[in-house]
Amino acid sequence: MKSTPNILLINPWICDFAAYDLWMKPLGLLYLGGLLIKNGYSVRLVDCLNMDHPGMKSQVAYSSSEHDYFGARKLYKEILPVPSVYGNIHRHFGRYGITEKIFREMVVDGPKPKVILVTSMMTYWYPGVFDAIRIVKEIWPD
Repeated sequence: MKSTPNILLINPWICDFAAYDLWMKPLGLLYLGGLLIKNGYSVRLVDCLNMDHPGMKSQVAYSSSEHDYFGARKLYKEILPVPSVYGNIHRHFGRYGITEKIFREMVVDGPKPKVILVTSMMTYWYPGVFDAIRIVKEIWPD
């Protein structure tokens, strides 16, 4: 019997000076995942912007219940060094979303994927994409 290829979809962190969850969802990645499932593939999603992950409450001082009337809320922020390209901007740069520990746990929690697809909502959020790819390559070098 032929096995179904496992596909891992990753919505990486936002790396920026500021970010706020105004109902940001990786719609294109979700559409693609739905299409893959419909065609018989096994699909998993790791969403680095999922502030409702149960591990967030136990690992950091973050409450997913802090949102405004319409459901928008702040994202958890880990301060990072400012990339050299932004060296003249004197503000705190950070990675917004789940912790790296939770990301690693989610990536390995399931079968090894045959294909990994990573998206980005904004081009200049590339550091989050690069971090996700670097970590996945550490876990599965091949």
